Amino acid sequence: MSEHFDFAIAGSTPLSALLAGVLARDHGARVCWIGSFRHGLRPQGGFDISAAPLTRPESWRLLQTLIPQTLKILGEIGDGRVFERVDPLMVATTQSGADALAHMRNVAQEYGFQIERQAISTVFSASYQFRDAVRVLRRPLMAAIPEWLDTCGVVSLPAENVALRPYKHGDVRLEWDWQKATAERLILAGDRAVLRHGQPDEVARHFEQVPITALLTAPTGPLETSVVQMIDSGLTLYQRNTGALDCVGAGRAEDIAQAACLHLKDGDISLAGKARYTTLRAHDGGAVLGGTRDNGIIYLAGFGVTGLFQLPAIARLLTQSATSMENAYFAARAPSRSGLRPAIAEFIPGGQKAVAS
Repeated sequence: MSEHFDFAIAGSTPLSALLAGVLARDHGARVCWIGSFRHGLRPQGGFDISAAPLTRPESWRLLQTLIPQTLKILGEIGDGRVFERVDPLMVATTQSGADALAHMRNVAQEYGFQIERQAISTVFSASYQFRDAVRVLRRPLMAAIPEWLDTCGVVSLPAENVALRPYKHGDVRLEWDWQKATAERLILAGDRAVLRHGQPDEVARHFEQVPITALLTAPTGPLETSVVQMIDSGLTLYQRNTGALDCVGAGRAEDIAQAACLHLKDGDISLAGKARYTTLRAHDGGAVLGGTRDNGIIYLAGFGVTGLFQLPAIARLLTQSATSMENAYFAARAPSRSGLRPAIAEFIPGGQKAVAS
């Protein structure tokens, strides 16, 4: 008789793996994680930071509650040194970006977050520094996750070896190495999983595919601060503890490197690696969590850099133990038939307006 799981989670991000462990350990679910991490020396395609230019009050209210809960989980993995405190800098070059940052600051401060306005320059029309945020150190975290998943009782399978197929009664069938299993619900967590396993018409209805360039530089001089988010272009600069930079955003490698140089105190940029990825952005700029058909598939994507810090609430939602605030928050972020949800729309980099496809 084949094995049956409550949840099969396909995804190759820390959020997907941590969600599998929390569902199994804290909620008693039978969970299979289908994923594999990219090599730590490759340019990073994404980041996990507790601060972003979010403009919705309910997002900051939720983060205020969930960040301490998430840090408790992270502190139990490996040697506990998988995150650190940072002071991200958020800058804008357009009036719409400046307005979004000013609104973000006013909203976030209402929930106790400290954000300081910085002096502008000939390059930036607005600049704000977020104090005492958290960034996850992905390389040590990803190295520690496999052992942690084992202790949680999660069955881990490499993404490239598993085929996923709809099955009877809404279940999903997993097939790998001549073995079979079923799962009551399949969670597609992250861009790669959604693009690989999602229904193409549903993916197009809810998401825009955005090609991004990821650069890794040789160690260089210090940034103004270790994380810089350029919200108009969507470019994020992230300085590793080695001094190397991860630069991720849309556009050509040359343009991204030039933009990064604007934030270096001294030193030049020398490329050590380059990669191209495809990321998914909801047409309205908000996160997407929920199913769209009676086939047991749940989409979890578009959460941006703060998604990992919503982990405890996502797990509670999936196990029907969420608070009323969490239920209301995620109900508004369920997939819609039109692909647009005006009540939760966020600022979209590049000044592109949300349109249904």
